[in-house]
Amino acid sequence: MCKYLLLLSFALPFLGSCSAYSDHNKYHNVPTHKSDNMYTPYNETGEAETEINSLLDIIKNEQKHGLLVFGANWCHDSRSFAATLDSFRFKKLLKNNYEILYIDVGDKDKNINLIRKYGVKGEFGTPTVFVINSDGSVLNLDTAVSWRNAHSIDDDYKYEYLKSFIE
Repeated sequence: MCKYLLLLSFALPFLGSCSAYSDHNKYHNVPTHKSDNMYTPYNETGEAETEINSLLDIIKNEQKHGLLVFGANWCHDSRSFAATLDSFRFKKLLKNNYEILYIDVGDKDKNINLIRKYGVKGEFGTPTVFVINSDGSVLNLDTAVSWRNAHSIDDDYKYEYLKSFIE
């Protein structure tokens, strides 16, 4: 028992430096962890419009789709959706076909102009997910706001939904 405690005492300092989540994209917006190990992919201090413009350049050059995920770190559905996208099952589909950008909406009082820019006129939930093709057009305006209960949506449905835009 003592040798396990000794081993654990040597390993603990290194555990904090490990990251359980890899980068989702090529911008400044990368998933982070707060001290309570809560997955927090929404960059609360980011320049969303600049990051969107970078994403648009990348998807145009690489002939991929963009996934703009408007959400918040306080929202369990937003965090759950992001964690699903980071899961092993989704990695290959996303890596080969999508670039993802997580955009913070604060307490639904931040970056709302960008949600409106992409066509949502009325209420929206978190997350709101836009699929953008390589020329910058929104492909899913009719379902972009339907992810507000993403935590309870089946992963098979999420996978098939994202796959449907690339077939």
